[in-house]
Amino acid sequence: MGISITKAEVLALFLEALVYGMFFSLYFLLLVVIAQDKRERPRSGHDLILWVASVMLVFATAHLIIDVARAFAGLTGEVDPEEFFHSVTNGSFLAKTVLWMGQTVLGDCILIWRCYVVFSRKILYVLPMIAGSILYLCAASALLYDFTHSDPGSTSVFTGQYRTWIVLYFSATMYINVLASGAMAWQIVRKTRPMRRTGAVMPVLVAIVDTAALYTAGYLGLLISFLSNSDGQFAAVDVTVPLIVRCFSHHAGGF
Repeated sequence: MGISITKAEVLALFLEALVYGMFFSLYFLLLVVIAQDKRERPRSGHDLILWVASVMLVFATAHLIIDVARAFAGLTGEVDPEEFFHSVTNGSFLAKTVLWMGQTVLGDCILIWRCYVVFSRKILYVLPMIAGSILYLCAASALLYDFTHSDPGSTSVFTGQYRTWIVLYFSATMYINVLASGAMAWQIVRKTRPMRRTGAVMPVLVAIVDTAALYTAGYLGLLISFLSNSDGQFAAVDVTVPLIVRCFSHHAGGF
């Protein structure tokens, strides 16, 4: 297993709090950027971005609170830490899983929407991404169903019962991110060739590439640790919740 589950949970809590703090700063920076942009362009259409970022902040905050509560319950309570943290039927585990999945759905939906806008609102260009989102929504639903219908005390996410859905979920969200980010970058470069010499396009391209690389690296590390049956994947999952929002805020700031 490599790292023990208790060490993984402590590491996860530290990293999640660290990334959450980064996102919190970016969130308020995003508010400043949107406020300034609204003065110049009252109808800039940033309300959706602000609402999504705010919902993501709520999800990330709730997830962090649950993780703190779980850490206290598992490390200072009378329960066995190994059994408590590994349990897939525990209410707090299910709650944080729903928040994590909701965060992913929000991030991917806004990414697909941006791609749709960049491609002049032509639905054909985002159909592959929509197909990917349907795929991982099905995987997420099946996974939650299996969790909630597992025998009490089930303590491994690495079994075949869950493994297929988890791998499919991780792979589908990475597919959406890479495809959408790559398509947007290509379209922006193609449409703005005359402007490239001015450097006006570079901040947007840097934001797209940076967030895509960060998001993909996070989920790739998560997938590798899961396929290795490492308890380190629990730390990786917890970090991805604020990481998704951090990527979203950076991406929005770039636009």
